[in-house]
Amino acid sequence: MNTISVVSPVAQAAALSVGDSLSKLVGARRGYIAGIKGEGTSLGVYAQWMCSTFNVVDDKGEVIKPWYSLTGKASVGVKAEFKGFADDLQAAGYAPGVEYTYWARVKDESGRAKSGINVQGDPADVLVKTLAELKTMLNRINKARGDNTESSERVLEMYDDLCVAYATGGGDVSKLTTV
Repeated sequence: MNTISVVSPVAQAAALSVGDSLSKLVGARRGYIAGIKGEGTSLGVYAQWMCSTFNVVDDKGEVIKPWYSLTGKASVGVKAEFKGFADDLQAAGYAPGVEYTYWARVKDESGRAKSGINVQGDPADVLVKTLAELKTMLNRINKARGDNTESSERVLEMYDDLCVAYATGGGDVSKLTTV
């Protein structure tokens, strides 16, 4: 039996715009990959296309969920794009596995919060960090008191000086671990 499908002009326009968007996304991806060894100015363009294509937005255009945090069925398109990204990287001569590094850069450029392990941003408060490290050292020395080794005996000689430094910085020596 023959079936007739009626496609409205609105549906045709929507289909064209989706196809155009995907074409531009692929172009932005390939531009980013081509620019990796250069200045990398196309990273922002690719990240913008990823956001505009895959971010979940409400009717006002506010982002409900960014593309890089999608899971399950909602992430099917992103996973397909990642596969295309990985394939294009390998076609450009990059080793397998490097795609995760470059994909992370796209996520970061798209607005993903960076993890705290990077040495970026504001430096840590020196006093707070020093007190934490002194506390760690003092607790380690206290735990080693029963070892009766030469190294633990030598470290015990430094204990009082480290306690003075810890207390001078505002640490509470009475709250240290004792054995």
